[in-house]
Amino acid sequence: MYIRRTHRKGSNGNIYTSTSLARNYRENGKVKVETIHSLNGFSETEINNLDISLKATKRGDVDKFVNISVQESIDIGLILVLINILEELKITKLFDNLMPKNSGLIKLMIVGKIITKGSKLAIFNWVKRNPLYANLLGVDLSNLSVDDLYDALTEATNIQGKLERKWGVYHKTKFNEIFLYDITSSYFEGDKNALSEYGYNRDGKKGKKQIVIGLITDDNGFPLKIEVFKGNTADQVTVQDQILQIKEKFDAKKIIFVGDRGMKIKYNLEQMNNLEHLQVDYISGLSTDEIKGLLSTNKFSLDLFSEDKLTEVDDGGVRYILSKNPILEQQNRDTRNQLKESFLHASEEIREGFVNRKKLNKENRVKLSNGAKNKRLKISFTKEDICEYKKRLSKIASKYKMVKFFDFNITKTKFEIIFKDDKYEESKNLDGIYVIITSVDSVRMDKKEVRQTYKYLQNVEHAFRDMKTTQLEIRPIYHVKASTTKGHVLVTMFSFAVIHEMEKHLHPLLQKLNKMKNEKLSFNDLIAELENIKLVKLKIGNIFKNDTTEPNENQKNILKSLNYSIDKMKNKIKM
Repeated sequence: MYIRRTHRKGSNGNIYTSTSLARNYRENGKVKVETIHSLNGFSETEINNLDISLKATKRGDVDKFVNISVQESIDIGLILVLINILEELKITKLFDNLMPKNSGLIKLMIVGKIITKGSKLAIFNWVKRNPLYANLLGVDLSNLSVDDLYDALTEATNIQGKLERKWGVYHKTKFNEIFLYDITSSYFEGDKNALSEYGYNRDGKKGKKQIVIGLITDDNGFPLKIEVFKGNTADQVTVQDQILQIKEKFDAKKIIFVGDRGMKIKYNLEQMNNLEHLQVDYISGLSTDEIKGLLSTNKFSLDLFSEDKLTEVDDGGVRYILSKNPILEQQNRDTRNQLKESFLHASEEIREGFVNRKKLNKENRVKLSNGAKNKRLKISFTKEDICEYKKRLSKIASKYKMVKFFDFNITKTKFEIIFKDDKYEESKNLDGIYVIITSVDSVRMDKKEVRQTYKYLQNVEHAFRDMKTTQLEIRPIYHVKASTTKGHVLVTMFSFAVIHEMEKHLHPLLQKLNKMKNEKLSFNDLIAELENIKLVKLKIGNIFKNDTTEPNENQKNILKSLNYSIDKMKNKIKM
């Protein structure tokens, strides 16, 4: 084993030297060289000391004397990438300036949420096990407690307005006049939270209280503002305040506010004063009932809906963009047929119960006529029985959205479910059709641009998906105080901003790798590659040295896509 120095001449004429620990071995009669470890990160003094030790040792004792071992290995790649993105997005600057005392703790929770997907306690335990991470994030572990994290959340909530204004200033170039807005909900474990209420639960968690979360993004889905409402808040009642906050916090001169059909944006704007002064336009969708209403008043007719082209109807400055989606049409019909079958199956169980009870009633009448001693045998349906059967049928008809397609005729002797074929066939007329409504004039946006802008709402849905499930797992929420609940959601928004930035840069690489290797790699597979870049503490003889593992080809490509490098990592660690 020996110190090996190799020299190469660069294109600029300079001579570059590479130093490594190497050994010679024989293979197929030829002497070959094996590089054991690069020494490029070692100081010249360390290299000379190692060289002296090697030369002073007999060849047979070299391996005993120069015992190379890994003393410690720490996942370092992902956290250093995340810290770099915090700096690039100016999240570090934001909290350093506005929350200097607790900035490190906020950054800890942002990064910790991405890496652990855990609670505040889980993040606390994670950083306590990894003091190097605390040092990189600027967190003092000496007297740290979980309560300190909650205090930092409360402070962030108290100055959320300032944070969002500054955030808007930092990222003003990222968005234009288009602002996407959508609502979701997130459920709680327990019922003590100050903001939790029972409401329309989008998580499908029956019996759970929830909060409602409103998120504003730019047209690419980059998060700009988030707000928490009580769990029973309806979508449309949040709209006016959100528009005013956009004007105030982002200093937006003109606004195109984009929201889904549940927002009732047109109605909300009509209720606002000085609308022309605010310079607010909107793009939204119409519900099925709203479309039916406009069809009944002849604003437009069904023959205007086409699979091949968009149709535009102008009604005094309000533009309706009409279209028909054949895929959506088939989905609508399949869904309705499945609901019908489910309803018929459930109603058949109720009918069988009626028939069996009717049979027992008849048998009891025979028993009584033959002198049965039990004079309380039931021999007929009561009014209450009939009402109960009707109530059960109405409940399942409502559950499967079949109320308008069936009538019930239930008496003491009869159990009939009458199917309304005409109504069922008529309902198919609206399958696959949708209407986008906008106040944006055709000079600013043609009908195709309006439709595309409305489709951008998928970016907000993607944000909620990342925040609630695949990447960050915001739910279930265990907080009790309103301040920590709001702070928790705010921190999750910044975590998503980091994820969004990573996805933007890594998506082209992901497509390239999957096409080139015929694989089905995901975003999380690339994240796992970053986690596998380690910081190792080496012992070579009596010399200790920290170094990173050499990145493989995938890791190099990932770092390159993120505008980062292994050299930047090493420099960060030295700091």
